[in-house]
Amino acid sequence: ICVELRSGHREAVHSVLSRALNQCPISGRLLALAIAMEPRASQRARTVLALKSRCEDEAYVMLEAGKLFWRERKVARARDWFKRSVKLSPEFGDAWATLYAFELSCDADGENLPSVERQVRLASPKYGDLWTKVSKSPGNENLNVLDVLRQVAGHVSECSLITLMSNVRGKRP
Repeated sequence: ICVELRSGHREAVHSVLSRALNQCPISGRLLALAIAMEPRASQRARTVLALKSRCEDEAYVMLEAGKLFWRERKVARARDWFKRSVKLSPEFGDAWATLYAFELSCDADGENLPSVERQVRLASPKYGDLWTKVSKSPGNENLNVLDVLRQVAGHVSECSLITLMSNVRGKRP
């Protein structure tokens, strides 16, 4: 799927994604990608289907649901979904960075940021496409968790998993 995304073949992405979902129907990462690939009008229905029928406890799907509410400017609901995502998978750095970027943009007085920073220090995330890209980049080996969080949050802005995956590989779809 990533190869097809990098090459810009959207039709092939849909084909490979549908085959992958047939083989791994409860993969949270694939379902999140399927949500992101849907037209904006049908993303909510795809999210509900993924949450109810397949994987109600997948951090990737919950993160994508949070992004959906963020795009719709439903701040309280987006915050809830982001918090569910980090609670389910505390080592998922991209979810923490998305929550942090969300709080930076939506929390005008910054009252939630210290709490997020404290929780990130305790969770010590290690995984995620952007998280590993930043933390493993040459020159970043001495960064602490909060520095990595801030750098990854700088890359995250209301973008979907498709954009995140293609940015990790160095090319926009």
